[in-house]
Amino acid sequence: MWEILKLVWMLVVIVAVLALSYLFTRYVAGRTANPGRSSTGQMEVLEKFPLGREQRIVLVRMGEVHYFLGVTPSQITCLREIPQEEWERLEAQNQKGASCGQQMGFGQALQTVLDQRRKQKRGE
Repeated sequence: MWEILKLVWMLVVIVAVLALSYLFTRYVAGRTANPGRSSTGQMEVLEKFPLGREQRIVLVRMGEVHYFLGVTPSQITCLREIPQEEWERLEAQNQKGASCGQQMGFGQALQTVLDQRRKQKRGE
């Protein structure tokens, strides 16, 4: 008789552990439903572009300013700040390309910004 009670008790414990695991997973998933946006909405990860196994470039919006960040396991580096007026110009170019049937991707936007930066350094 005791063996049956022990078996039933173990089954109850296993079911309870599984139920608690499920509830905890739902709770964590609900809290991180939108991991790319802050709770105030002032900071948002717009795009991620992998460069290697653990390196990537991330496009982040903080308020009205956009940043290209280089991210590695050991550090985060601000590669480029894009002011609002420059961002609006890039968006307008993107919209113009989209209306012609071609949309500027993240890589193309990055290349455009880097080309503009090179021209500024050369004084063109």
